[in-house]
Amino acid sequence: MPKYVELNTELSTNSATIVDALNGRQGDNNREVHLWIKNGQSNYDLTNKTVTLEVKDSAGVVKTASTMNDTSGITTGRFSLLIPGMFYQAPGPVMEAFIVIKANDNTTVLSTIPISFQVIENNIMITQSQSKLYLDGVQQVIDEFNSRFKGATQNLEAMETATKLLQQALDNVTAQINGKGLASKGDDNTFTGSNTFTNPIKGSLQGVATNALSANTANDPNAAHVTSRNDFSNYKQTFGTIALTEGISRNLMYTFDAILWGVHVTFYQTPIGVQIYVNGSLSERDSSWDWQSTGVSLNNNINPPLTDYIIAVSAASGVVGYSYRLSFEFQVKVTTTGNILIRLFRTDTAYDPGKQDDAWGIVHVKNMNVEGAAFYPSFV
Repeated sequence: MPKYVELNTELSTNSATIVDALNGRQGDNNREVHLWIKNGQSNYDLTNKTVTLEVKDSAGVVKTASTMNDTSGITTGRFSLLIPGMFYQAPGPVMEAFIVIKANDNTTVLSTIPISFQVIENNIMITQSQSKLYLDGVQQVIDEFNSRFKGATQNLEAMETATKLLQQALDNVTAQINGKGLASKGDDNTFTGSNTFTNPIKGSLQGVATNALSANTANDPNAAHVTSRNDFSNYKQTFGTIALTEGISRNLMYTFDAILWGVHVTFYQTPIGVQIYVNGSLSERDSSWDWQSTGVSLNNNINPPLTDYIIAVSAASGVVGYSYRLSFEFQVKVTTTGNILIRLFRTDTAYDPGKQDDAWGIVHVKNMNVEGAAFYPSFV
């Protein structure tokens, strides 16, 4: 059991009680001193009370501390105080010292006990600092502030590190975009690898389709078309039924679409033949007797006719140099090998088809709407 120094609140004189246990050498720190407070012959219950050591050292500098440590006997007035090193800066007897007992509001002073002790000079210490003001309540606030400031500084450093890493990542992405490593909106992008799109693609596409059947759910027959000599064509597997020119309906199997001179020519393969629809607007074309090559052929999913088949759609248009509308036929020939040819054929009475050449009969059509349908048998 530690040795306690008794201090009594009923001292009748102003003489100070010498507390040798408080004596310390310069440089001491957290010296533990055990005290026992009595009120006359009775123990002084210190429950919910604060005990503070207030000192004016030999240099006249004020120090205060209320660092109670062992409070196991607090109800009987026994406890221990830890004395900070700031109390052992100035050598010599302290000018004044008190044990101050305060109520739990830490402002009401219940009792003040004068004490005395001294600081022994330490000649071995290499350096000695000047005695400084020390108020443990203020020091606690300062220490808490420093602790929080240190935490805030660490958080700030972490944020700065994260910001730097984010900036590096952003710089890398920017470099990839600038180096065409990533596709960017509004720029020309070239995809050199294989790309798979699980959702529908809207807009116009150019290039070579290696698997046009992947467009079998496209709503627009222009979707997934293939470039060929400035004309466009596509095919797709189709489900449902279609009304044929003969007035009956048949199940659809495949669709093939060609855009010829701006006019859609769409082929629908059914079990008994091919239904053809022609629709579009032709512009800036010369009439001709000879068939014009389109560079487009039927896909293998559409059966060609048994003999060359010609689709002739009647149309009329104003012609440069004439004040009236002339009659034409927009004709599409599908050969037995699946090649597709096209011509704009004059049918007005001023044109002599018996000449079978275009030497004098060529006229230039500014624009003309074309619409029609046809069917040729071809069993699957």
